[in-house]
Parts: sequence; C-alpha cells; structure tokens
Amino acid sequence: MISYLKGTLAVKHPTEAVVEVGGVGMHCRISLTTYADLPEVGSHVRLVTQMVVRDDVIDLYGFISEAERMLFGLLKGVSGVGPRMAQGILSGLSVEEFARALATENLATLTAVRGVGRKTAERLVLELKEKLPHLEEVTGVPVPSGVEPVVEVPAWQEEAVLALSSLGYSVTDAEGAVRRALAELEGEPTVETVVKRALTLAR
Repeated sequence: MISYLKGTLAVKHPTEAVVEVGGVGMHCRISLTTYADLPEVGSHVRLVTQMVVRDDVIDLYGFISEAERMLFGLLKGVSGVGPRMAQGILSGLSVEEFARALATENLATLTAVRGVGRKTAERLVLELKEKLPHLEEVTGVPVPSGVEPVVEVPAWQEEAVLALSSLGYSVTDAEGAVRRALAELEGEPTVETVVKRALTLAR
C-alpha cells in the first residue's frame, strides 16, 4: 500500500500526474481539484494516495489533501459509483461543495456533475449523508450540521446550470450566475435567455 508520494512533479495533466520519487516516475490519476492546486512541473510536491485494484488493472489515485482522499474512499463505496466516477465527482465539486449538497439534499448540484444522474444522486444522499460527521472528524473540513429546507428547482433552471457547467464553469459559479441572471431578467425566463445573461455574469 502506497500512502503518499513525495518528490518532484515530472508531469501534470488535468486527469493525471507523474511524481518522480528516487528516480522512479510514479503515475497517478488525479481530479481537477488536485490539478488546480499542483505546483509547476519541476517543483517539489506531496500527494496522498489510494491504490485501486480491479481484475488485472492497478490504478494509483493521488490527492492534494487528506479530505479529498477521504471523500474518494466514501464515494467509491456507494453502490454504482466506481473510482472513475468518484474521480469525476471530485473534479466537479470541492469537498465542501459536495458535503453541503449532501447535507441539504441538493440533487440539482449533484446531477450537474457529468455522469451523475438523478438515481445516482439519490443513492449518494441515502448512503453518505449519515457519514458526514465522520468526514468532518477525519479531515477537519467543516460540514453543515443541519438540513436546510429543500427548494424544488425548475427543470429549465437545472438545464441552465448544466449548460454553463458544460462550458467549463464550476457548479458554484454556474449556480451563482443563474441566480443573478434571474434577478435581472424580466418576464418569463427560459433556458436560452438565462444562459445568455448568465454568460455575462459568470466568473
């Protein structure tokens, strides 16, 4: 079991990185969250890791923080969620964003992640919500203690968020831009009008 890698960052891509340790290049799969926090190639880096063995394939996943590794382990333990989907969820949401979506049962935020349908989002809430206190205890990342009222989000609003997410915006920025667009628009909003206005407001 490899617990962490500490060495020189030799290669970095949005989904993978290579860390040179003692003259050996260790390849690991990473999320966009970890990629964004990696230093420049050639710099010293430390990644906590988790090895996944399936049939004849052995993959090493790397994480910039213990919180991300902890959440990865919880995610891939959910029925129907494998390591690749867990990697995708961590790329679409930070640990804090995921914890809040889970605590508030915000299915719109969860399904905005590519590959996560409504049934998968419901399973995530059902199987992981009770583990939020453990996530906070182990990682030190504060998570919501109570469940806020769930507001039914119109389908067209979810589509607007998905549209912005597909253009590269984070779920948080997309949702914020959609809310600001709705506050400024007059009349009956549509996906097209909201997205067009939100594109000028998204960070």
